[in-house]
Amino acid sequence: VHETEGYYPDESQLLPGDCLYFKGNTGHALDVGHVEMYIGNGQICGHGSGTGPKIKDMREYCQSRADSRRRYFMAIRWVVDGQAGGGDASGALGERLLKKGCAGADVKELQTLLLSLGYALPDCGADGEFGAETQRAVQAFQRDHALLPDGEYGDLTHAALMAALSETEGETGDEEGEEPPEESAPMVLITGGSVNARKGPTTGYGILTVVHKGDRYPHIATARNGWHCIAIGDGTAWVSDKYARVEG
Repeated sequence: VHETEGYYPDESQLLPGDCLYFKGNTGHALDVGHVEMYIGNGQICGHGSGTGPKIKDMREYCQSRADSRRRYFMAIRWVVDGQAGGGDASGALGERLLKKGCAGADVKELQTLLLSLGYALPDCGADGEFGAETQRAVQAFQRDHALLPDGEYGDLTHAALMAALSETEGETGDEEGEEPPEESAPMVLITGGSVNARKGPTTGYGILTVVHKGDRYPHIATARNGWHCIAIGDGTAWVSDKYARVEG
C-alpha cells in the first residue's frame, strides 16, 4: 500500500493492521530487519529485542531509525478490509454479529449512528474498528433500551437502534412545519392466520401479542434467521418469516 525512498510512511494511505517494514538485516529478503503494525491514530505496535509488544508513536519511531541501514521503506496490507477475525467480510449493518475485534464498513456505520444518538467515542471516533470504546458505547445504548448489556451488536440491539433512529427522525422531521415527502416505507405483511408476535427472533422468546393475516406493520429490521422486527404500538415485536413477508 506504500513504498518510499524516504524515512516516513504516508499515514493517509494506511489502515489499522497494515505492516510497516524497516531495513536492518542484509541476510533477509529486501534487507528487512524489523516489522511493526500500524494501529491507527499515529501509533504502531511491535516487539522489541526480547521484549513483549509495545505501542509507540509512529513518527518518533521512524525518526529513531532514519538512516539508510534501518529506515522504514514499505507498508503491506495482509488483511483485506473487513476480513479479519475468521474471514467474515463486512456487509450491511445488521447482517452479522458485531463484537470487539470486528472491523469493516458496518462497524463504522454503527459507530456513526451511535454518535448521532449522543453516545460518545472520544478517543477513536468512527474508525471502523470495534474496540473497547465502541463496546462501552454499545453497552450504554443497551442499558438505555432495557437490553442485556453484553456489548455485542446482534439482532435485538440492531432492532432497538433502528427504532431509536426512527423515533429521532420523527421528532426532527417537521420542526419547520413542512410536509415530509411521501415515502414507500417497507411494511411487513402478515400472511399467516393468527401469528404470535414475540420479544425476540425465535420461538424461545415470550409472546407480546397476536397479529392476524392481512395486518401490515412498519418494518424495522430482519434477523439473520429471517425473522422480521415490526413496529407495533409504542414498541417492537418479532414475527417469523414463515408467516410474514416484507413489502416495499
